[in-house]
Amino acid sequence: MIAAPRRTCPTARELEGVLRGLEPCAAMIAHVSGCPRCERRLANLHANLDLERTLAALSSTTGDVPTIDGYELRDRPRRGGQGIVYRATQVSTGRDVAVKVLASGRDATAAERARFRREIDVLARVEHPHLAPIFDGGFTADGRAYLVMRWIDGVSLAAWAEHCRASTTDGPMRRRAVLDVVLPLCDAVACVHRHGVIHRDLKPTNIIVDDAGRPWVIDFGLAMEVDRDRDDLARAGAFVGTLAYAAPEQVRHRCGAITTATDVYALGLILHELLSGRSAQAEASDLASRVESICTTTLDPPSRDGPRTADAELDTIVAHALAKAPGRRYPNADALASDLRRYRDGLPLDARRNDRWYVCRRTLARHRWAASGALAMVTVLVVAALGMTTLYRRAEAESARLREVNLFLEDTIGSVSAASGAEPTLRDTLDEASHWIDLVLGERPEVAFSIRMTVANGYRNLGDLAAARGHLDAAATLVARCADPDAARARVVGLEALVSRDAGSLDDAARRLREGLAIRERRFGTESREAALTRATLGDVLRRAGDLDGARDLVYDALAIRRAVLGADHPDVAMAMFSLGEIERDAGRMDAAAAWHAAALRIRAAILAPGHPDLHRSREALGASRIDVRGR
Repeated sequence: MIAAPRRTCPTARELEGVLRGLEPCAAMIAHVSGCPRCERRLANLHANLDLERTLAALSSTTGDVPTIDGYELRDRPRRGGQGIVYRATQVSTGRDVAVKVLASGRDATAAERARFRREIDVLARVEHPHLAPIFDGGFTADGRAYLVMRWIDGVSLAAWAEHCRASTTDGPMRRRAVLDVVLPLCDAVACVHRHGVIHRDLKPTNIIVDDAGRPWVIDFGLAMEVDRDRDDLARAGAFVGTLAYAAPEQVRHRCGAITTATDVYALGLILHELLSGRSAQAEASDLASRVESICTTTLDPPSRDGPRTADAELDTIVAHALAKAPGRRYPNADALASDLRRYRDGLPLDARRNDRWYVCRRTLARHRWAASGALAMVTVLVVAALGMTTLYRRAEAESARLREVNLFLEDTIGSVSAASGAEPTLRDTLDEASHWIDLVLGERPEVAFSIRMTVANGYRNLGDLAAARGHLDAAATLVARCADPDAARARVVGLEALVSRDAGSLDDAARRLREGLAIRERRFGTESREAALTRATLGDVLRRAGDLDGARDLVYDALAIRRAVLGADHPDVAMAMFSLGEIERDAGRMDAAAAWHAAALRIRAAILAPGHPDLHRSREALGASRIDVRGR
């Protein structure tokens, strides 16, 4: 509930206060919202007030122009909420100025006079390039309060927006134009906030865009000082502002909740309208519905069904500014301006600072470099790492994980810059990836595991076995959090075995491979491609350790499985044949070695590109075997 209902209907003067935004209290708003009679009275008073304002404006141009010493008032005045603004000439300087006269004149209420005085005080002590400076103030000859400010040639922000939409249909160009206006606007409001003042009535008609495209914040008639809430201008129960741009705490009449975040809400609505081309807060037929909508309805993002001016990042900024709870918004206009600048500069938004994956992607995206060589190296690295197993192709979830792995590595490539200024190397890329893994992927164990394995294999290929072991140890801690812990453990021990093999620790490598073989046979079957891969790798380790018979048996088994599963002409079949050739050569059986290498070469020559390194290795091995045969 907004407030307890009143027992009696308010007077006509009280209802007029609702329309003027001067006098209403929470109980009165609640009563009017549910009383058909008062709704009708309010509608009639609204029409009368419009007529009164029209007549006042007409009278101002038909001779009722105030007399102020030192100023010549001229031209048709502009009408504001509490004041009439005249264009005038300051006699002593000849410059154009704006003279704002309190509209209700000598009949002004104490609250209206106090607000006008407050506007003078605020403008006198707050200086900013986008706030019109005050030059003078006082009373006219007939006792009406006035103030003198800089005259600004321009149009309202609403008119500027219409012109902007009509002049270009290009989304990015319009977006830049909006940011060029909104950023200095936020800066001006931020300056006001730093002086302990809340505007409370920010809206397009209170913002002028001059002929140079610069915005000016005007009309501080409803401004409130943060440290003077005891003042009757901010007394509990009073509504001040404009409903169409009011924050929930304003229409709930919670004085203590009015903070600089209240102005942020209005700025969010203005930004929403500039980006979307439509009114942000929907009009409603009755006051109760409007209040309820302001307090509870979440607005559609500006990018929805609108011009291509907004994007997801701007949607995020607008949504953060328009949070219903003040504590969930940007705390002040300075914070909003900061995020808009971060958006403009390609930096991560503060509104999404808790999304580490997002922060990483935005940060990396700022440092892209076009190094096709490094891209090719990492692509080969990723393919090699993923080629160790077909686990990734077994489920849609794995496909999604692969996309995240690739996305991370692609963005990492984009962030690398070599210290010397030369083209970044594979090591530069791996070092950069290492820096980001913990920061970004703490909540994505599957993706973090895959990237750890890929980076570890990259360091192994570079010969940096210490770095490889570091990433393998980190990957091992993630095994239990993977969807298939057995498969993940098999990958870890398989790569640990290769690191041990490269370090010359053949016994340790064999032990780890046997553990991995047991896991893969249990998980995929004894005749699976995964089991064949581990057998072949274990055979290579045994060959290096001098156990040629054991090595031969394992690789024969791997060859038979691969022929059955993959076909006779698959590269993995050629690899097993090549391994058998090396085993036979180490055993001194040169004829058998030459036969196996010739068989491997036939397959590789048929399916590999002419410059492929495996093709080159086969030719060298076959040549060496034949030389050894002839040399016997």
